[in-house]
Amino acid sequence: MPEVQYRQQAVKLATGDFILVYSDGLTDARNSRGEFFGEDRIKELVRKFRNQTAEACGQMVLNAVKQFTSESRPEDDLSLIILRKKA
Repeated sequence: MPEVQYRQQAVKLATGDFILVYSDGLTDARNSRGEFFGEDRIKELVRKFRNQTAEACGQMVLNAVKQFTSESRPEDDLSLIILRKKA
């Protein structure tokens, strides 16, 4: 996509900080009522990440999406990357 412009940026992470990167398959996951998982639910989950490993955080997100969508068939793929800085 030649018309897209990207910006490079450096970020310093302190011990315990994390970066969460996800595809629209996370925010666009729908339940049986047609509601989206959305960013507010992601923000709510992030508050629970304290003292968890990156793997545990990822599992929390995947479990929350599975519970939210219940029996609904996924409409999109879901990609998720969580990086957490150790000491």
